[in-house]
Amino acid sequence: MEALTLASVVVWSVTAAFGLTLLIRAGAISRGPRGRSKRRRVLLAIHVTAAAGGLLAWTWYAVTGLWATAIAGLVFLVVAAAHGLLMVARWSPGHGRHANAERPSRSAGGYFPVHTATVHAMAAASTVTLVLVVILTGHGWS
Repeated sequence: MEALTLASVVVWSVTAAFGLTLLIRAGAISRGPRGRSKRRRVLLAIHVTAAAGGLLAWTWYAVTGLWATAIAGLVFLVVAAAHGLLMVARWSPGHGRHANAERPSRSAGGYFPVHTATVHAMAAASTVTLVLVVILTGHGWS
């Protein structure tokens, strides 16, 4: 396994760990979908499923070197990244039509771990970069 391919698997795994931490700390796992719109639940489910499927496919590529699994990992990664960006855009505070005038307090159960989400997004950007570099430079392909 090439060093760059291994690095991409490690960074993707770190991204997934921050994502899991984010799910737990933001209450998506413990409190479930109460109070969330169906669209939000679908975005989150697709994001998590695509990211996990992509990591599985990419890890399989790293172990076997199969071209199809690299492409599958990339496709899953693009879907996960797109849904991640949609969630950031949808849940960011704003003044638009769907803006929430209230700011949730930490004690009211409305706390969102912004720092964890920021690190998750930064790690995700690094993952996308590494995967693209591996694919575009053809590392590990015979």
